[in-house]
Amino acid sequence: MAVTQTVPQVMLLHALAKLKDTAARGDAEVARALGWQTSKVNRLRTGQSRITPDDARALATAYGASAEHAETLTGLARAAGARSVHQEMFPAPFRLMIDLEERAGHLRQYQTETVPGLLQTVTYRLALEAGAGVVTGGDLVAHSVRQRQALLTRDDPPRVEFVLSESCLRRVRGGPEVMADQLRALLDVAALERVDLRVLPFDAASAPFASLGYSVVHVPGRDEVDPLTVVYVEQAGDAHYLRDPHRVRAHTELFARQQSNALSPQDTRRVLHAIVDDYDKDSR
Repeated sequence: MAVTQTVPQVMLLHALAKLKDTAARGDAEVARALGWQTSKVNRLRTGQSRITPDDARALATAYGASAEHAETLTGLARAAGARSVHQEMFPAPFRLMIDLEERAGHLRQYQTETVPGLLQTVTYRLALEAGAGVVTGGDLVAHSVRQRQALLTRDDPPRVEFVLSESCLRRVRGGPEVMADQLRALLDVAALERVDLRVLPFDAASAPFASLGYSVVHVPGRDEVDPLTVVYVEQAGDAHYLRDPHRVRAHTELFARQQSNALSPQDTRRVLHAIVDDYDKDSR
């Protein structure tokens, strides 16, 4: 079974695959050179076994990498097994997305029915969990929300773009007070310099249809390691990560069309204020 992936591991495997293709050395040849079993080489390069820093250095050297490049890959292997307590709070299929968020340089996200996890308030998330029959605890949720949202206000925040279907704002989770607080939080986020948040209204008839929410996440490369762009699609307690360039390009273009059909950031803020007023009236 493949080990749970992290961003450094994905980047490491991709870098090793490129080196292998350039070197044109098969698993058996590399295994003989390193004194390993052929099955070990295969398990490591396909992600079925965790690559230790020593493994990464040995493989990189066997594939002809420079000393500097081999050291970079050794560092990736060292980082690949590290996950924060915050990430461990999420089910295994979703942990890679949390890691992608934290390391992203550019994040685009479209949501259909719920406020994106990165933007959720504590009470909104607790309402979602209650609806799903999940009991986490307010303190743990509050810690998770703070940790996840810290990337939006750090010294080097990523460029983040959101397109939210109007359903995200109208679908009541936890009652009108919870929704009013959640939408006020969206207004605060929308005011951040590196955030572009737009609402796709119900009457945007020409907007391209997407039945599922998705994210397009770009992680910058480092040294000789290529950047990483992944499409994340979540559904029914599972998550799918798409790296095929055609799928990535298709979702990137889809997001651009949805964004062009959405309200401007200024009109989005006006709509959010109006819906907050409605929820405030309902809660009196």
